[in-house]
Amino acid sequence: MTVAYIPLDERPCNLHFPRHALSGNASVTLAVPPAYMFGKKKTAGDPDALLNWLEATIQDCDALVLSLEMILYGGLLPSRLHHMSYNDLSLHLEKVISLIRWRKEREGGGRFRVYAFGLVMRTPSYSSDDEEPDYYARFGREIFRRAYLSHKSETEELTEDETREYCSLDQIIPEEILNDYEGRRETNRRLLQDAIRYFSQGDIDVLLIPQDDTARYGYGPKDWSCLLSRIPPGDGPGSGNLLSYPGADEVGGVLIARSVMDGNNRNTGNDPRREKQKGIKMYVLPRLWEDMKRIPKYESMSLSESVRNQIQSCGAVEAGNPEDADIILAVNTPPAGMHEAPGQEFRESSEFAQQIARLSSRYSLPVIAADTAYPNGGETSLLQEFERQNLWNSLLSYAGWNTAGNSLGTALYEGVLAYLAGDAGIRMKNLYYRICDDWAYQSILRSTWTARLSERGTEGHVDITSIGNLPGLKSELRDQINELMESRFPQFTDMAGYRVSQVEFPWDRLFEVRLEIESAAASSSALLKQ
Repeated sequence: MTVAYIPLDERPCNLHFPRHALSGNASVTLAVPPAYMFGKKKTAGDPDALLNWLEATIQDCDALVLSLEMILYGGLLPSRLHHMSYNDLSLHLEKVISLIRWRKEREGGGRFRVYAFGLVMRTPSYSSDDEEPDYYARFGREIFRRAYLSHKSETEELTEDETREYCSLDQIIPEEILNDYEGRRETNRRLLQDAIRYFSQGDIDVLLIPQDDTARYGYGPKDWSCLLSRIPPGDGPGSGNLLSYPGADEVGGVLIARSVMDGNNRNTGNDPRREKQKGIKMYVLPRLWEDMKRIPKYESMSLSESVRNQIQSCGAVEAGNPEDADIILAVNTPPAGMHEAPGQEFRESSEFAQQIARLSSRYSLPVIAADTAYPNGGETSLLQEFERQNLWNSLLSYAGWNTAGNSLGTALYEGVLAYLAGDAGIRMKNLYYRICDDWAYQSILRSTWTARLSERGTEGHVDITSIGNLPGLKSELRDQINELMESRFPQFTDMAGYRVSQVEFPWDRLFEVRLEIESAAASSSALLKQ
């Protein structure tokens, strides 16, 4: 099976994570455009070159996983910055759809399927131009608050302070800035309406519309309400093929897993060895059921709704009890007053880990661990219990990074692909990568390095391009990650047999890293030769 994949952008979470997760599936080939077509950060990729690549690739692939942001605007950040007209973008999308129709008509509606996703554009609650237009550095928080309060006032009465704040914001934000920002949102929303129409016509088989870094009120949820009103009866979220929920950087991997699952289902026939690939059933085990009602930070819906939608998105189904399940989905739910992972307070996690261990052992079920407790990093006490109770071999996957939606989706697609592949070595390598990145770097080391280099930036977006000894920084960080893993999780580190060999900063900032993992034996051999 060949899956053509046009990712959201070139960052590891959108390109390398899915590749790593899929590497254990020998029967699946992931076809990806050359790197030069993707651009970098705010520099747009080349939609015309991507269209030409798609024309050449679509002829022989079995499935297409397509980011509308990349094929239309040249990437995630360019979708927030462009000045292209709706007419030009719509024409480009029509060319993409024409290729899809040609491919589907060639085989008379057979195996080929299209999995597309396009984001509801985010509105950060803080002022920064790192990923937004330049004026967001001055007026970002005000733009967010104006939309938040406007939307909130439609459903409930504002307080006196909120009313006073709302009235002042139109005087603070220049009209031309609001026109630019809202005009771009309208263009992007119209393109999503076109995508919904193509879905309804059968050109797109599965369409996800994630809400990127959203909130309960504001532009994002209002845009989704507008889009929802355009969906014909029977095509909506209840179908399982058109869904919207908080997320972004995990969606490409989720749809790759969905395409592999669908491909396996079509090829299963009566082969009993492949029965496990038909409709994977997941039993949801939250840390606390009550906490599933919470709306996580940076999101617009309850965790329970997100879990239900993400299970559907990756092609699995929810099991009512563990007896009927193939996999346990363990959800580490957020505490009250959710804050960032580096500032987490200790929570006793032994009971939750024991629950996971008991169910896994009793029903012989592997575990997907979605750590949604904190944004931007994993929970230390939970991982310590995995080490203490030796649960590592029970885990198909783990993720605890960025938003709850990112963590949930990443854990799900890596777990589903690991389950289908059955390659223990690749599973352990991906698991080791996640703990190094999500916990060692994001929860522990990133804040330390941000404070150390604070004169160069804030909020994790430290610009590292002017650091004189950048290779030395990378080597020091690599060694710190390895030392943390060996000291805090010696059993797991020894069992996995891997070490971090290299650290890179794909967007020249501390917020995200790309790690290279190699076997500990190879690492030791390299050190002896130095």
